[in-house]
Amino acid sequence: GKRPLWAGLFLALAFSTRAPLLFISFLFPAFVLFPGGKFRRSGWPEAIKKIALFCLIPLIVGISLLCFNYARFGQIQEFGHTYLANGELTRIRDYGLFNYHFLGRNLAAAFTLVPRLQPYEPYVLISKHGMSLLLTTPVFWYLFKGLPKKYREDVFWHRLCWACVLILAIPHLLYQNTGWEQFGYRFSLDYTPFLVALLALGRYPQTRVFRILIVVGIIVNLFGGITFQRFPEFYTDWFFDP
Repeated sequence: GKRPLWAGLFLALAFSTRAPLLFISFLFPAFVLFPGGKFRRSGWPEAIKKIALFCLIPLIVGISLLCFNYARFGQIQEFGHTYLANGELTRIRDYGLFNYHFLGRNLAAAFTLVPRLQPYEPYVLISKHGMSLLLTTPVFWYLFKGLPKKYREDVFWHRLCWACVLILAIPHLLYQNTGWEQFGYRFSLDYTPFLVALLALGRYPQTRVFRILIVVGIIVNLFGGITFQRFPEFYTDWFFDP
């Protein structure tokens, strides 16, 4: 909240590479307008100045991107996704880029997809659609415990972070693609910082179980870092068994 130009610059860089991140532009104004989780009662000239400075760079970059889209595709709202696979993907032609039709597969890829275990080499097969967030980062199980309402600031930022997660997750869950080809659910990277912040806001004690879950996550992702696109025998195209 003290460096509006830097915050605006990094937001602009973020949504330039990941368009959905534009939807969390409200986060910085929330820092300014609700200091300590309570609506601001004074200092409005400084607050308005900060918000204006924050908006400056994203506005310039946003307009530039819209002009770039128009120059490339003839439409300011077209980022090129419609032309994936030369525009020949049947599912995009039939349902568009975002549709309830894709929700089931995306929910499965994000939360329930697990590796296939088998008694012969390579023993573990991982779908190229990815793995459940709760397996690649098992410490996120703690997010189901809720929030101790001890501090007003925690409650406010807890709600705000969950709002950011939902706003970013919904477009992905309705998107025509699960994120293929991936080790974990890569679209979650857009809102992982907020999930980590939620863990901090929960003020969960770092018990042995908490630390073990962190270590398990490191081991799982180390396996992915070593094998993904290096050892194809561990990966398969399947999504779910019949």
